[in-house]
Amino acid sequence: MAIGDRYIGKNWFGQFIYTGGTVNLHGDQTAFEWTGEADMVDASAGSTGYKEYLAGIKDGSATLTIHETGSAGSAVAKAIAYGNSGTLIWGPQGNATGKPKYLVPALVKSNKVSNPYDDVTSRDVEFQFNGQFQSYEVDGIAF
Repeated sequence: MAIGDRYIGKNWFGQFIYTGGTVNLHGDQTAFEWTGEADMVDASAGSTGYKEYLAGIKDGSATLTIHETGSAGSAVAKAIAYGNSGTLIWGPQGNATGKPKYLVPALVKSNKVSNPYDDVTSRDVEFQFNGQFQSYEVDGIAF
């Protein structure tokens, strides 16, 4: 793959849509990771000498790390309070038309705020996927 086809995380785009409105999660982000997985169902039977599996129910989660932004970030902090639910949308290459996007109903599972003495205050937010995950690769989402 040519180096020109690679991209960096600074262009990441994210939003969380919940009952209080839509908040942008990009701009003060320092990291975003997501994981998708499927339960493994043991389908071994008979005289097989090795385990065999079928893919079961799918699940996933994401973690966002952002800098705290004081009173200017209060709308974001309210939206991503643990226990809230909504729709998490992100685009690893930004929000331009045609760029890959991902969308999933999600619950805000946890918040971890770090207030170091001599560094930037940050927040780690864990989202638990809560329904059908839609992706650019599978569902053609690019809005």
